[in-house]
Amino acid sequence: MAAGGIAGHLLALTLCLGALTSTSHGFEILESDSNCSLPGVSCSVLNSNCMDSSWIHPRPWTPAAPSDLEVRLVIGEKESGDHVPVLQIKWTVAPDASILGLLGAEVSVMQRSTNQHLCIQLQFESQFPGQLMSDNQPWRFVYSSFEVDPDQTYDVTVQHLPRLVNSSLRNSKETFITVPGCHDKLMSKTKTCCQHGDCWYPDISAEKDVDDDLIVSFDSRSDSCDYRILVKNTVVVSLRTPQHLVELHPAKCSGRLNHTFTGLAAHPLCWYYIEVWAVLPTCKTDCIRYKHFPQCSTSEPAPMPNKRLRLFFIPAAFIILLAPIIIICLNRADYPGPKPPKPPEPPEPTVKKVWLVYSADSRRYVDVVIKFADFLRDAWGMEVVLDRCQVNNIGLAGATTWLSRQKSEIERVNGTILLLCSRGAQEKWLARQSYGKNKVRLREDSKFFSGDQGDLFSCALNVIIPDFETRIHDRYVVVYFGDLTSGDDIPSLFKVCPKYCLPHKLQDVFFRIQRQERIRPGGEFTVPQEETLSYDILMKAVSKCRVWQEKHPDWFRNQCLTSEAAESDSEEEEIIEGLTQRLNPLVKVPSRSISTVNPVINKPIASMVTDPVIAQGPSSLQIQPCIQEGGLSVQTWQPILMEGQICRQDLHLNPLQDPTVPGIENDSSPQSDQGYLCLDLLKEEHMRRLMQLPQSELMEVPETNDEEDYLRLEQVKQSEQPDQGYSTWDSVSSRDRESLMAAQVKLLQQSGVLVCD
Repeated sequence: MAAGGIAGHLLALTLCLGALTSTSHGFEILESDSNCSLPGVSCSVLNSNCMDSSWIHPRPWTPAAPSDLEVRLVIGEKESGDHVPVLQIKWTVAPDASILGLLGAEVSVMQRSTNQHLCIQLQFESQFPGQLMSDNQPWRFVYSSFEVDPDQTYDVTVQHLPRLVNSSLRNSKETFITVPGCHDKLMSKTKTCCQHGDCWYPDISAEKDVDDDLIVSFDSRSDSCDYRILVKNTVVVSLRTPQHLVELHPAKCSGRLNHTFTGLAAHPLCWYYIEVWAVLPTCKTDCIRYKHFPQCSTSEPAPMPNKRLRLFFIPAAFIILLAPIIIICLNRADYPGPKPPKPPEPPEPTVKKVWLVYSADSRRYVDVVIKFADFLRDAWGMEVVLDRCQVNNIGLAGATTWLSRQKSEIERVNGTILLLCSRGAQEKWLARQSYGKNKVRLREDSKFFSGDQGDLFSCALNVIIPDFETRIHDRYVVVYFGDLTSGDDIPSLFKVCPKYCLPHKLQDVFFRIQRQERIRPGGEFTVPQEETLSYDILMKAVSKCRVWQEKHPDWFRNQCLTSEAAESDSEEEEIIEGLTQRLNPLVKVPSRSISTVNPVINKPIASMVTDPVIAQGPSSLQIQPCIQEGGLSVQTWQPILMEGQICRQDLHLNPLQDPTVPGIENDSSPQSDQGYLCLDLLKEEHMRRLMQLPQSELMEVPETNDEEDYLRLEQVKQSEQPDQGYSTWDSVSSRDRESLMAAQVKLLQQSGVLVCD
């Protein structure tokens, strides 16, 4: 057994103390002299909680295990003078140089039936003067204060202190002993057996009076006034009262007691079976019972030759056996058969919060951890807390504050802390236990945060260890990837937690986090796993990390940093496609600036609205409208997106533009890629739409006055928004529609399409 397994086993035994719901009345530590000194060595006895400090903080030098251990049962005496069974434990110190490091001894006794665990600790206040005592005999210690119960088995362990951990060796010795029951001659004299109903000779007798009544008599106990009497006929079994049980509370508790059972003596006394027991505070109604079988006299008939009883039981048995067969045969045709059992309903999972605690062994292992967190979110819908995803929060709050906040949040929502064990986690734990060993500094930790701030696993141990010292570890689950590491890389602190190898035990991890049973009566439940895309991505990341570790056998040594110089001069690993990386954004300054055109607003006399065509193309000219004043009308074009021919629009959108108006600036930025404006296409499309109108509508155009048109355009300019760059027309106004119709007719006449008489 490995040293971590030894420590975990002892810790598991210790934690059982808090889970016990019932303890034995006689298993305890008696008050005794606390002085265990020997000539030349000062020693004192202290009560212990079965967890020495050397388990958390191991020492570089430890003593050897006891060379001999002997345990036997003896009769001890309490302060009240009562005799009780106790264990006499003797052990011998190994006569070698390791006695110089012997600081004490821990004696622990565990009762197997209840897992109750009691410990004491012997502290040596001075160093041993030599390997042997003055009489050239090995140092030998004795302790005899563990009171035990009858019919129980006990495991006894003597552990020399400081404890030897993280090794396959052990400096302790253990054995077991089985305590006999109260029928043993030595045990029958103890107060423990007397409290269980022993140490009493009731001298039970049964008599028959003239009225066929059964009188049962017995001697009382000096410490009880509550008794039970059971009378049962072993030959004739009555269906109404198969046995007779009475509670006896006599007014006079001393002397001989008796009780009369009316009408029970009609049969011979030897047909009856009688039990008598006392009810005591320690054993209640489960105390030792004393049995009595009355003897048959020569004048009474024997019970067996009763032929009438035999003749009664034979046909009764035949009828009982035959009746079910007849009923089955009659109902066989109509019997539909047993209904299949209803399958159990699957449990309803809930959204659980999971905190991943791991060691950043390498860039590929960190990628595996990130893919594992993605799998928990995507496949199982869990809320995963990962330090790589909260860099800003860690930088603002600090590593210790952030870790304490995450642990408090897990406790508040009843979440789970997943401990991902690896080679780096084990090495960091061993370095923490060894005082003279340097800290393990990994390359990925230094990339995450400068200095020791990046090693969040070591910081997390400071938050986690108090839970294990107070025996609170139900929210912790240990997992490890079997292709990347083994169970030997699990730190000894986590041995008491449930351990799962990934990906083989992924299903068990889910139900452990949900705190539900996977296997239930009627079936075994499963959750989506291999059919999810995130599982395939996780397996690919694990495979890449495994291949890389096999290609570089000394990968962990290369990942360790020995100095600041090594950290700065470290060789960067090659970037592999698909590896999760943290990249900084690249900000570029544009080579050209985007020109801004300020529209020039002029006062036209009349305006006409038409629908231009915008065709798509690789680049475009961004045209700003120009509203100008003049004696002629200004045309304002509203674009319509249309696929078709691509042509270039001349910059002079209005052929009647005043030369004094400054030219329109164009913008050829790459973002202005909406297409070109084509004036010919705009006119052609507008003409086509006008030709579709009836001739009567085009001819019925009222005459307009130029001065009225000018005033109406001034009102439109005042109502428009100053930052839109084009005039706004009210399509609802009848006056606007009349002006527009007049302009359209005038345009058709100029182009020769419309001829008026």
